[in-house]
Amino acid sequence: ASMATIIEWSNQLVINHQIIDEQHQEMIAMINRLHDCIVEPGQRAEFADQLEQLCNYTMDHFATEEALMQQLNYPHLARHHEQHIQLSRQAFELNQRFGGGEQPLTTEITESLREWLLNHIQGEDRELGLFLLQKRGELS
Repeated sequence: ASMATIIEWSNQLVINHQIIDEQHQEMIAMINRLHDCIVEPGQRAEFADQLEQLCNYTMDHFATEEALMQQLNYPHLARHHEQHIQLSRQAFELNQRFGGGEQPLTTEITESLREWLLNHIQGEDRELGLFLLQKRGELS
């Protein structure tokens, strides 16, 4: 079975921090798998597990980014953290609604995750990446 790819990894998503870039690639793969669970009737049973894995991974990823930002006294930490909190809340509510049966299994779920992730990587994370490059420049 071919994967239904809803997000393609590309150079436009690279922020030039090895760990964060690797984590973003993994999150994209997970959202693609989640999308697969929705569009492939045979895989629907796996959706809840995949969603939970994605949620857990995302929390770890946010923690990684925030530790890095704190370490470097990143000036936009509060704003960036706020975006993380918003997504965490959305994910939690999605999980609740889905678990309770109110949320039908539609591609709307993965499309909204895709939107969020792409906007976040190309906005907040790119800015963090530029800051990291600058820091590295100062250190070398």
